[in-house]
Amino acid sequence: KIKINRPFIMAVVNITEDSFSGDGLLKSSSIGTKKDLTAKIVAKVKAYLKEGADIIDIGAQSSRPFSRPIAQEEELRRIELAVSVVRKEFKQALISVDTYRSNVARKALSLGADIINDITGFRKDKKMAEVAKKYKAGVILMHMQGMPQNMQVNPHYDDVIGSISKFFSRQIEYLLSLGITKEQIVVDPGIGFGKSVGDNLKIIENLNAFKIFGVPILIGISRKSFIGKITREKVEERLVTSVAAESIALFQGALIFRVHDVGVTKNALNLCWRIKNS
Repeated sequence: KIKINRPFIMAVVNITEDSFSGDGLLKSSSIGTKKDLTAKIVAKVKAYLKEGADIIDIGAQSSRPFSRPIAQEEELRRIELAVSVVRKEFKQALISVDTYRSNVARKALSLGADIINDITGFRKDKKMAEVAKKYKAGVILMHMQGMPQNMQVNPHYDDVIGSISKFFSRQIEYLLSLGITKEQIVVDPGIGFGKSVGDNLKIIENLNAFKIFGVPILIGISRKSFIGKITREKVEERLVTSVAAESIALFQGALIFRVHDVGVTKNALNLCWRIKNS
């Protein structure tokens, strides 16, 4: 059991070819052998932990806009390798797995993962909640309109905050009814997942609305495209603007931050936390 009573940094480890952020460890120029990939995973996680990451979030399938799902067998293969390596090399690390497939979640948890980060909010695979319950895993309940293939095709809400709140209310009730405890649950409003630029800004401004559920709020702002649409920055140029938005999110109630740039973000958010609680 982990008490989320300060800013937690969730570091992204993408075992993919096509991550939107450009940091996938399976990019065509660097696939190499299984040994090479293992070395890259270890080096990345070691660096993240040294910079102060609290959670290592491993994803084997891209969820960027318009991405296509990979075969379950391939996702399982990637997850099995990555979770095994991280658990063996970093025994105390808190491991999250980004998947919406219950078979992948089951394998990851059996290998020592601690948290399931489901972008579908435990809606797509009805066995996912039972897997989380069996392993007493942490669950991250994310809101998404549509699926990655179509989520950014003219997303629309009459009331984006109200829609997300209703979703959280319904899904939390569902998880509780199955025997998952409130202490296991984190909510994520899903920045960039079926949201317009205006929707994303409104969510960050109104994060406090989700505190009513009494569970930690996670936010994934790092390097997202809405920043570039406002600032005209390329993905690799969005560090300062990502941290600025994350700092505002902290003051609005977020406590867990899914990021690509661990050290700088952690320092900035720790400073904001001191100011907020001075």
